[in-house]
Amino acid sequence: KGKAGPNAEFITRSAAMRKLQITLKDFRRLCILKGVYPRVPTKPLKGVDKIYYDVKDISYIANEPLLEKFREFKAFMKKIRRAAGRNQFTEARRVNELKPRMVLDHLVKERYPRFIDAVRDLDDCLCMIHLFAALPSAGRITAERTSACAKLSREWQYFVSKSHSLRKVFVSVKGIYYQAEVMGETINWLVPHAFTQHIPPAVDFRVMVTFMEFYEIFFKFVLYKLYAKEGWQYPPQVDEKLDLAGCCLLAMKSDNSSTAATVSTKESKKVAAAAADSSAKKAQVTAVDAKEFAGQVKSLPEFLKQQQDEEDDDEEEDDLDISAPLTAAFSDLQRHATEDDDNDREVFQRSEAAQQDQRANLFNKLTFFVNREVPLSIMQLCITAFGGRVSWDGPGAPYASDDRSITHHVVDRPVQNQATAAGSVAREYIQPQWVFDSINAGVLLPVRLYAPGAKLPPHLSPFVDDEKEGYLPRFREEVQKLQIEAGVLDGSAVTTTTEKAASSKASKSTNSKTTANVAGKKRAIDVDEDESSEEEEEEEDSESEEEEEDSEEDDEEEVDSEAEELLEVPTSSKQSSKQNNSSNNSSSSSKKAAAKPEAQPATTTSNKKGPKAIVQQAKVAKQSEAEELHELSVSMMSKKTKKLYDKMQYGIQQKQEGVKRLEDKRRAVEKAADASTTPKQQTKKQRRA
Repeated sequence: KGKAGPNAEFITRSAAMRKLQITLKDFRRLCILKGVYPRVPTKPLKGVDKIYYDVKDISYIANEPLLEKFREFKAFMKKIRRAAGRNQFTEARRVNELKPRMVLDHLVKERYPRFIDAVRDLDDCLCMIHLFAALPSAGRITAERTSACAKLSREWQYFVSKSHSLRKVFVSVKGIYYQAEVMGETINWLVPHAFTQHIPPAVDFRVMVTFMEFYEIFFKFVLYKLYAKEGWQYPPQVDEKLDLAGCCLLAMKSDNSSTAATVSTKESKKVAAAAADSSAKKAQVTAVDAKEFAGQVKSLPEFLKQQQDEEDDDEEEDDLDISAPLTAAFSDLQRHATEDDDNDREVFQRSEAAQQDQRANLFNKLTFFVNREVPLSIMQLCITAFGGRVSWDGPGAPYASDDRSITHHVVDRPVQNQATAAGSVAREYIQPQWVFDSINAGVLLPVRLYAPGAKLPPHLSPFVDDEKEGYLPRFREEVQKLQIEAGVLDGSAVTTTTEKAASSKASKSTNSKTTANVAGKKRAIDVDEDESSEEEEEEEDSESEEEEEDSEEDDEEEVDSEAEELLEVPTSSKQSSKQNNSSNNSSSSSKKAAAKPEAQPATTTSNKKGPKAIVQQAKVAKQSEAEELHELSVSMMSKKTKKLYDKMQYGIQQKQEGVKRLEDKRRAVEKAADASTTPKQQTKKQRRA
């Protein structure tokens, strides 16, 4: 007891604190820095209200050097309080200069042994850094921490814009959602709007500040590695004049020459030191082993003679070497396999490079001028990340407002006279949403939809999967058409999604119709024939009418025979159906004329049933069997599984109801729009369509 099972695997928080001999504040801080989180045991040991940790995690943090730093800091605070209580302020200042410093660099190496693991864990770090960069300095949030977070966020945005890693942008009420692709990993983060942030009193900022202590060190490490991977200087240089003028990202600059020079000098020093060490070692080896080498040379003839005698005594080996052709064959196979892998890798890399070039050059030939009311930092990040050029009205702007190279003028207020707004310069006036929607679509959308003062199209979220949600907005369909024309989206994928939606709707409608007729059916019937194939065979036009009639007779006899075996149709009906078929063979015209009146009473009379009615009845019976099996499987579930299944069905039903509400709302909007349009506008829409 106590040596195996949950008792030996988990430990309560109070027991862990007693074992480590630290307070709750220090224990919480240590767990955050080390990445240790509570666990939920399968069987609560000492009550449900307790917090449990893994024993291995507690033993892992028991040897942490930060524990000694916590104790030193505790003793330091005692000295400060004693000096302050005795009004010894000079002593307090002297002791304060000896404040113990904590180094968290080793934690980054422990938690992220590979750099790709650190890149994958950037989401929460980026959200926290951008949040602290927007918070006011109050309480535990100091001005130094806010400025440090703002600097780190600018360095990250500069890397994203210069490396063309941005993929998606979505503006919401909470803030601006970004998605970037770095080293093949997607990274999402949220940037709050540039408003005055109110600090809620219910938030425990002690925990958040502890996270920030680790995130600052961790993010600096990641940025240094990313900049070094691209061959850029870190930290990037900031022009103070441009920064004070409000140039945002354009005030930063990262050259390749300085890093290359520093790296080359360091490498040259390392090479020289290694050469000196190797020469010294060689001299030592030659001096020490000279005698041993002379002895080995003297004993060399005797050793060769002994080897020759052993070879003569051995049996003669076969001339044919079997291993040679096998090794040659395996080497050829390995060579071909490596060549195929290299070719596939090259094709994949080329396709990825082509897609990245296409995305990076989305705004390549465009020059944007941003008005005063539009946030410049957001526009700079989004436009420069896709190869565009940005200018604004203010000091340090690369282009004036009346420059003829400007192609798009970004405004967020109605323009009175676009022709005279910039000195009769030909340019497109757009709202900021055009930039975001074009980035998400991967193509340049029509400008007329985003004219100043116009009613904007819906700003659809690129993080929503329409196929999973079951609803495709109308504007998304229009964007997909533009993507297919531009070659960004494959047309077959779009058609398959629409076909799936149509087939799902058709299956739902057929299920709703057939479930009403399935009440008293309890027999299980399997028929391989399908109604669609029957209709196609009947409607087919062939060259000879006799062959068509014979094939129809054979199909009807097969369906009749299978349905009679399953439904136990009496032999009288079978004979009557054969007599009807033989009488209809006289002429094709009389058969086609008689087939229509016979199809009507086939569904009403029980003695004479046509093939379509029998197949339909078989389908209904088959569906009834499926429903019975479903009810049986649900009744066989346990209480826990049944509860989970009910929750799943409730979620599916809520999702379907939401899709239905969206579709009803869409129809109402389209109906109101059609009612408000004039006949001239309707004719224009028809012509455009």
